[in-house]
Amino acid sequence: MIAQTMKAPSAELAATYAAVQNLRSGGCDEILAPLAGCPTYDDLRGSTARGSLLVMDEMRVEPGAEDHYGEVLINDWLPVATAGDHHLVGLYRGALTDGLVLCYWATQLDQYKALMKSGAPAAWHRSARRLRRSWRQELWTAAPRSVFSDPDFDYGETDIRAAPARLHDADT
Repeated sequence: MIAQTMKAPSAELAATYAAVQNLRSGGCDEILAPLAGCPTYDDLRGSTARGSLLVMDEMRVEPGAEDHYGEVLINDWLPVATAGDHHLVGLYRGALTDGLVLCYWATQLDQYKALMKSGAPAAWHRSARRLRRSWRQELWTAAPRSVFSDPDFDYGETDIRAAPARLHDADT
């Protein structure tokens, strides 16, 4: 199905691929499968998960331990992160990659800084270190008018603002 979709996409999907290709600056793609506790699109649509900052945590665990790591994250770290105004927007395992867990959060820069200064993340990472091989974090800015963007955040002038409006609609 993936090969068929990529080789012969519908006209609408081909237009989306063309528009997105102009926005790419590198990176990699993964096919992901949700772990227990991962919010659905409907969950997110009805939530208050917003923030100009998106945080992505990438963990490598023993192959087969993805579900267990996700469960520990939900039980031990989610309450702390939520109290620090971080909203879970995705928790996935790599569908075609052994030992990969990805977690996505929406927050504001000030809340991120406050949580980092609290020492709670360092304590979590020390305790979770026994469960994983590696951890890496990336910080991203939510695209203007995306479902997670903050309407009061000044994004400045960027190329993404010139992209077709349909790519920024909250429904896409």
